[in-house]
Amino acid sequence: MYYGELMNANLEISDQHKKNDSEEVALSYKSMPPKSAELYGASHLYSKMRGQTVAESEVSMSEFKCRYHNSNYLPWLEEKLAMKKKVSAGSTAPDFTINTTDGKFMKLSDFREK
Repeated sequence: MYYGELMNANLEISDQHKKNDSEEVALSYKSMPPKSAELYGASHLYSKMRGQTVAESEVSMSEFKCRYHNSNYLPWLEEKLAMKKKVSAGSTAPDFTINTTDGKFMKLSDFREK
């Protein structure tokens, strides 16, 4: 029973944090000079993407694009989103090569389908 109560409390805190988070961003749009709000929104979105799923990040990105469709920060954010898509669960891992302790080269692709 204690575990269930703890999980419910964490969900409530998480929901409250999301609400406060969106209120904080909305307040920045309202009270900051436009360029400062744009920078704040971009940096906030960039850091928020780390904890979001790809789908959530795409929604956040589209909201930012609606507000700042000509932003200089869009390429930076789009690069972050593209990288997130590239390394998300279920996608193919990027190939890389390493040196083994006996001096040989080994590629990740050598282990595909094994």
